[in-house]
Amino acid sequence: MTIKRNALIIAAAFISTTVNAETLLYGVLMQSLSNPYWQSMERGLKEGTENAEVDYYLQAIESNDAMLQLKACNLMLERKPNVMIISALDSAVLLPCLIEADDLNIPVINLDGTLDHHIEENTRVEIAASIATDNEEAGAQVAEHLANQLGIDTTGAVLLIEGSSNRASQSRISGFTERLAKTAPDLEIVASEPGDWDRYSAANVVNKALANNTQGDDAHLKAIFAINDDIALGATDAAFAAGKGDDVIVVGIDGSANAVKSITANRLNASVARFPYLIGKQAIEVASKLLEGESVERFSSVPTMIISKNLLDEGTHQMLEYLK
Repeated sequence: MTIKRNALIIAAAFISTTVNAETLLYGVLMQSLSNPYWQSMERGLKEGTENAEVDYYLQAIESNDAMLQLKACNLMLERKPNVMIISALDSAVLLPCLIEADDLNIPVINLDGTLDHHIEENTRVEIAASIATDNEEAGAQVAEHLANQLGIDTTGAVLLIEGSSNRASQSRISGFTERLAKTAPDLEIVASEPGDWDRYSAANVVNKALANNTQGDDAHLKAIFAINDDIALGATDAAFAAGKGDDVIVVGIDGSANAVKSITANRLNASVARFPYLIGKQAIEVASKLLEGESVERFSSVPTMIISKNLLDEGTHQMLEYLK
């Protein structure tokens, strides 16, 4: 494997899994390889290509510069891959590259649900398939967990801490609020506060909420739903610092390594795990079916699962091996 880096912070790698000169080439454009989420997804992509006996050319942008990603996308087209698997920073910015891929009859697969399918309505670009986490179901699983922990007839308040407004965040919130209304209708979401995807911002939100909380009131704070694990860990820090760590249930989404450590230490109550490894592996499987002329689902998702202390202590669930 050869790794190339240049001043534009584009990391590229050509990975050969076969010796056949006519082997198919899969182009993979990722947002990053510098954090565990994307690293786990890349491992899934690699295993998928090994199983399919194909080569892949991967590029990742170690910044949030969408124009840099467009450049990487155009560079990838020069290699004429048989399929492109893309995790986009900005669909609109990538549009010229997507149009060219369409002109070259290169199918595009939406990796991790980051391409906006609305671009199909206004352009001639077609996105062949999308593989992602079902974020609405992840939010719903948080609600189910709170109902199981607190009881379906419990009363009290739930604090919702959001990240920045994007489709994933909104889907998690929608899934949570709809399912909570069915499973624990007497729990009231009393506030929805921005946590800026940041552990320390989330801690400040919880500090203020606990300062205003009246424990003698039936509406006192029972639980916190944090839109991701960093926010959940900040909320947990604040709850324990205020002496309320055992009184307020905090649940996040991601199943990150730090969240798992916190759950094991009896601090964070639970996290809904996403499985980026499976997203990457399934993307290769879908790409192979497309190139073989088989029909595929336009939208498919990988499972999510509540990670709790009991589940970790048992250690027998087959999905635990896919935690990032």
